[in-house]
Amino acid sequence: MRVPFGLQVDVLAEPQAISAEVMNISQKGFFLRANASTPKDALTLTSSLSSARPLYLVLQFRGEEEPARARGTVAWKSDLGVGVNFEDPPERLRDFISDLQDAGATKPLVSQVASGRIEFSP
Repeated sequence: MRVPFGLQVDVLAEPQAISAEVMNISQKGFFLRANASTPKDALTLTSSLSSARPLYLVLQFRGEEEPARARGTVAWKSDLGVGVNFEDPPERLRDFISDLQDAGATKPLVSQVASGRIEFSP
């Protein structure tokens, strides 16, 4: 079950970071939408993400030293953003998503995430 997430992230794409939002999340993946002020910004996001290039959703939880890193691949693209499928997300992330699903994505749970970003594997 997908739940609203609304986390602002930086997509660390070359040559510049792109501002985006993880709109919703589930145990299987997430939907990433560009914070686009123009259609060109949205196009930059969708064109920088490729199904052939693995990426990582990196979430830094408050009070935890190490971030949770979940590898994923682009499953589909649209004019609005991209859908990403997880490939064996870490237990910390799976537990967090379960808590979100159980609670109906309440703001106190979402606020456990201090920051997030999208990185690419070399």
